[in-house]
Amino acid sequence: MACSTLLAFILLVSIFHVSEAEFVDKTTILFSKNGSTSWKNNNDFIPSVKFIDGTKVRLILLYGPGVLKVGSILGHGCGFVCSPSWNGLCQFAVVLLESSDSKLVNTRTLPQIIWSANRDNLVEENATLEFINGSLILKNSNGDGVWSSKTSSLNVVGMKVADYGPNLVLFNKQNKSVWETFNHPTDTLLSSQFLRKGQSLTSSPKFMNSSTGLFSLSINHNLLTAYVHAEAPIPYLVLGDFSNQSAPEDSLSFVTLQNGHLVLGFKISKEVYCAALDETKWLPASDFMRLDSDGSLRIYSWQWLKGWMVVYDFMEGRDPCQLPLRCGNYGVCRKGQCSCPKSLDEGAYFSPKDDQSPQLGCSQVGIFADGFKLVDFGSLSYFAYSDPESAVHGIQKLDDCKEACLRNSSCEAVFFLYSDSDAFNGLCYLPSIVLSIQAEPVEDPKGASFAVAPAPASTSSLAVLSPRTSASYLKVRVALSGSPAPSSTAVPPPLPTLPSSARKSKKINVFVFFAAVVPAVSVFAVIFVVLLWRRRRRRRHNNDDEFIEQVPGMPVRFSYKELCIATAEFSQKIGRGGFGTVFRGVLNDGTLVAVKRLERDGQGMDEFLAEVKTIGSIHHINLVQLIGFCAEKSHRLLVYEFMTNGSLDTWIFGKRKQEIDWITKVKIITDIAKGLAYLHEECRQRIAHLDVKPHNVLLDDKFNAKVSDFGLAKVIDRDRSQITATVRGTLGYLAPEWQHSEHITVKADIYSFGIVLLEILCCRKNLDYSQNDSRIRLLSLLKRKADENQLISIVHWPKREFYCDEEEEEEEALKLIRLGLWCLNDDYKKRPSMSTVVKFLEGAVELDDQMSFSLSQTMVPSILY
Repeated sequence: MACSTLLAFILLVSIFHVSEAEFVDKTTILFSKNGSTSWKNNNDFIPSVKFIDGTKVRLILLYGPGVLKVGSILGHGCGFVCSPSWNGLCQFAVVLLESSDSKLVNTRTLPQIIWSANRDNLVEENATLEFINGSLILKNSNGDGVWSSKTSSLNVVGMKVADYGPNLVLFNKQNKSVWETFNHPTDTLLSSQFLRKGQSLTSSPKFMNSSTGLFSLSINHNLLTAYVHAEAPIPYLVLGDFSNQSAPEDSLSFVTLQNGHLVLGFKISKEVYCAALDETKWLPASDFMRLDSDGSLRIYSWQWLKGWMVVYDFMEGRDPCQLPLRCGNYGVCRKGQCSCPKSLDEGAYFSPKDDQSPQLGCSQVGIFADGFKLVDFGSLSYFAYSDPESAVHGIQKLDDCKEACLRNSSCEAVFFLYSDSDAFNGLCYLPSIVLSIQAEPVEDPKGASFAVAPAPASTSSLAVLSPRTSASYLKVRVALSGSPAPSSTAVPPPLPTLPSSARKSKKINVFVFFAAVVPAVSVFAVIFVVLLWRRRRRRRHNNDDEFIEQVPGMPVRFSYKELCIATAEFSQKIGRGGFGTVFRGVLNDGTLVAVKRLERDGQGMDEFLAEVKTIGSIHHINLVQLIGFCAEKSHRLLVYEFMTNGSLDTWIFGKRKQEIDWITKVKIITDIAKGLAYLHEECRQRIAHLDVKPHNVLLDDKFNAKVSDFGLAKVIDRDRSQITATVRGTLGYLAPEWQHSEHITVKADIYSFGIVLLEILCCRKNLDYSQNDSRIRLLSLLKRKADENQLISIVHWPKREFYCDEEEEEEEALKLIRLGLWCLNDDYKKRPSMSTVVKFLEGAVELDDQMSFSLSQTMVPSILY
């Protein structure tokens, strides 16, 4: 089928299935005012265009021939992209495609994904993209939410792909853009797109099912800097040093690609000045710049008969070994060539992951050994040397550096850079993950090689004979003394030979024999029965454990030892949650996690594993994800995803409250409501949180809010509407029914949500004992301000740097206050459901007179204070 015919078929099929929407042309769709619109990711719904490598693209909108200007070669569109390299899984993405007048899409040239909604969380066949209640929502085939545009309050009426470039736009009745992919870059910067201060490009994962890519690119002061994500970001590529110019510090405001030139925009006073980066001034017009999965920053252009070509690599002209993944994990790079590290004691500690592909890195030999030691690998260097700030502060000697690594269970290596002025002191680097290592001295950021310095006397004699600029020690696995690693080739020693005198037969007293042997046999029989019973009991528990681990999508089971290592012996406490303490941790693959050590007594293994199964089956974009767990002897631990911006309370109660703008506040409130609605109404078993408060709302790097600390001991079966529980939660957030009833429903969470909503709006605690007596209680203050007709005065407004409609925001704030009061009704039966709250926040439900309550009805009895 000709591709042009195929697109027409795609659009016809889409119109047939998407009856609530209207296609204006191939580039634009208008959404129905009252209905929803959806696209299903399968060939029956949207036929696919198949490319030469097996990649399938199911286009929803396309800007192509017939729409393109005369002579145009590239088209762009949005839809589902499914690749064999992802095992057939798919992304909802914006793509660039080669096209011509005779064929809509040239399937010999692979599509380029320039924006993706879900590259870190791929979806299956029959996943759906829906437009509902003002937002685009991507759901997996099982209905789990994967991504949302979060535009419910922006009055979206349609969607289009822009005519000026590959940009997916949601627009309002005035045809004004209210959301676009250009403002949410992933790993690619397109021509005329801006990367602004505070935004970043993040590389794609190098392998399927791995976490978000290792590398990011962002503006840092007046520099464009590429980082490796580790415990602390480590820069490895710095562009645009304007330190010798008159531009003030932190005046670099944005970066953009114009006609192949990388342009840096400086905002000085109210004026904007632009300067092209010298390295790119000679380049021809290009299509996009990408931070690739190997960490290299490259500019791409489509060329006739050649397809997509790299026209510039920012690592060109630099030491290729400075690229952090040039030779993979633990690989040693020497003049661009890769090998495995060799120790000075000539031990075989590392071997290539693939003998035919040394650039894939190396693995440790003897991974089943039960101990660790630091081994000297000579004068190897590390890319982090280019950033002295990445060194451990306060350590200047090699021996101290090694000792610090041995004390830190997350440390995987020691790299020590000697000072060029002091032969015995230097900088200490303790990476938690080891990327590519360098075989020759690195250069400092200004290009001067570090001077050679002799090794201190405490190092080995071999090292002293060969002066070093750097020392490297890798932590390798070894068998602990007294417990050698088992060997398949070990031969048992011969049995001892008895002396001839001992071989003489002797008479044995039968009575003595029976007197001694029979009781012993009886004892052994009893022991055997007990051991057999314990073995069968252990096997039954192991079968339960295996069941947990074998269910797809269930959390990973960690050993207690693994979590001790990941958390540096639980040394980095980051907070307390319900029933336990939370610690910062780093897994073996470098993933940051939050490890919660439960401190409840009396919970059995079966009960705990059942609860883990329940929590592990819950997946929602507004709930903190459970990654794994540990159930070993008396240890009960939960491993959650790490949230970069921490808990909400630090952003609304302290100095940082000035940094949260109005749109972000409303977005956070909506995110919390969606997370609770999922727990209350969409899970197989309803879950009452019972401790909803800002401390239990976490924020990621884009201020998406996720509810945490849910699930354990709060499950409500579907055939029940309430649970019996003793009072739990936090003072100031407790619903009134706690004081006179043990039968609690999910409506207790809705009361707590109402308090949190008001706290977000006012940026103060419900109970704030730092205030004078008349202002301690937020609800009392709210009532007084309402009586004085000054209710809006208690809302905290962030600093407004740009023009905005203050009257519209104040009207929205008053509506949100009324919503909060509705949630705070003394009678829990009159509180709204969480799904109704979400509908209000998304504009699908309006508050009427029956939903408004006097403030006196919402006052919490003083006994709870």
